[in-house]
Amino acid sequence: MNYNTFPEWSQEVKRLNGGIGVDVTLDIAGTDTIEQSILSVKQHGFVGLIGLMTGTQLTIDLIPLITNYVRLLAYSVGNAEELHNFVNALEKNLTQPVIDSVFPIEKVQEAFQRFNSGKAFGKVVITF
Repeated sequence: MNYNTFPEWSQEVKRLNGGIGVDVTLDIAGTDTIEQSILSVKQHGFVGLIGLMTGTQLTIDLIPLITNYVRLLAYSVGNAEELHNFVNALEKNLTQPVIDSVFPIEKVQEAFQRFNSGKAFGKVVITF
């Protein structure tokens, strides 16, 4: 969603999704976007905070979280050195992910059905 075109982009998200919001929002910015991320999910939705590009200080209204049963979870992904060390360890040990299946983006629903079926062994990959 282009936040320059839609400063209150949660309203546009809901408009595009029949007025009910979306299941999941992944927020990479933090301070400047978290409120819109929370407002864009439907009841029982999930907001994953995975970045803090615009800051770490949050002042948000908790009512949308509470009244809509929104789950908010922050993730830490480490720093560049940790990523470099991790990638080196994977390469050194010839570690390869186990891939169960690969789906083109046009078949994203089938990919999620495969994932949710519990029958996948390894990663279910969606390609663009």
